[in-house]
Parts: sequence; C-alpha cells; structure tokens
Amino acid sequence: MGSWFKFVAPIFRWTPFLPSVQVFNVESLKQSFIQAGFNIEYEWQPELNSALFLVARK
Repeated sequence: MGSWFKFVAPIFRWTPFLPSVQVFNVESLKQSFIQAGFNIEYEWQPELNSALFLVARK
C-alpha cells in the first residue's frame, strides 16, 4: 500500500469501514517477527518502497 495509507488509516479506525491497522517499516516488521519467536528464512522486496515478502518459521 502507498505511504498515504499510514495517514488515512487512523481516520478510518473510528468508523466501521476499516479494522485496526498498524503500518510497519521493514526493520520494525522483521523485529516483530523475531521477537515473536520466528526465524526469518527468506525475504524479498521487489523494489524500494514496495511490499516486503517474508518466509518465516517458528
């Protein structure tokens, strides 16, 4: 999703249209996986500022 989403999501949080959403940067996403006990086995990001794909195992 675009970077605009992290600014719009809090507005929609107070409406029934969107569930609670938290936006992570790449490093904080990986750290949250590691802190939850996962080992990241593979990561791929096609280009800067695009989606990050992680393969993790617990």
